[in-house]
Amino acid sequence: MKKILLLFLIFSYTQFTFAAVCTSIGNGNWADPATWDCGRVPENGDQIIIAEGHQVDVDCNCGTYSDFRIDVYGVLYFLNGQKVYLDSVGVIQVHVGARISGDNGGSKIIIAGDTKWRGNEPDIIGPAYLGANNAGPVSGIFPIELIYFSTVLEGKSISVSWATASETNNDFFVVERSLDALTWEDLITIDGAGTSSTTRYYSVLDDEPEFGISYYRLKQTDFDGTTSYSDINSIENNKNKSIVVYSTPFAKTLIAEGHSIGNNAFFMSNSLGQRIPIIYKARTNKITFNLEDLNQGIYIISFLYNNTWESYKVVVP
Repeated sequence: MKKILLLFLIFSYTQFTFAAVCTSIGNGNWADPATWDCGRVPENGDQIIIAEGHQVDVDCNCGTYSDFRIDVYGVLYFLNGQKVYLDSVGVIQVHVGARISGDNGGSKIIIAGDTKWRGNEPDIIGPAYLGANNAGPVSGIFPIELIYFSTVLEGKSISVSWATASETNNDFFVVERSLDALTWEDLITIDGAGTSSTTRYYSVLDDEPEFGISYYRLKQTDFDGTTSYSDINSIENNKNKSIVVYSTPFAKTLIAEGHSIGNNAFFMSNSLGQRIPIIYKARTNKITFNLEDLNQGIYIISFLYNNTWESYKVVVP
């Protein structure tokens, strides 16, 4: 049975907005409300813009900012070992000609609990960005702001969905699936939005998920071929603990699916009860049988499943 994946793309053209956009109005300190045109210090959910020609000095350890973005067009400078903490969706984009620097190794940029840069390391010169999925500064423009990546069991299918707050030079996404989180297969490719500042929602329905635990991730590719990955989601498909046996249209192929069925005993017999050889390919949760060498007639295929033999009639036309 050919794998069927239903794709739904839902685009929202409502402009994504942060809690506030705070832009520097001159040189100043991070913790000084007079530095920002919003008239206050940065808060959770803000987009912070350090304007070209301005230097903003980080003069505090201000706690972890959530849903936070910093765009540097001028200079962001870290004083006396001070630090900036962002959560897992936090992004710092250093634009062309801009710079981040510091005066000692105690100064740090920490995202999702990991240190991405220290003040005694080389300056970050734009274009470059820092995000949760990168070990340190990455040259270029941050490709996407991923709001969420979700996997949900819906009946016997698995819905994989995600949303982006913005996309930059984003060519396409690939939804990938794995049984062990090591070896991955492509499920479907979806065009990206190129460059966009609107919230976009994507959803894929995997109509033939593997039995048991599967792993999903999102691969994103820029127009220049640069790739990045989402976090890995695991999900258990436990909606069908029995065996499902079906044939493929217009082909002499029989497929049996069940949790760990490939690890269990099975045999095929003819109408006289005689066991016969059959060509097959087994995976952990799926066995594919080639019926091309069988004559027309009725056959019985039996599986030892949950300590019980289950038998199914097979008609070869």
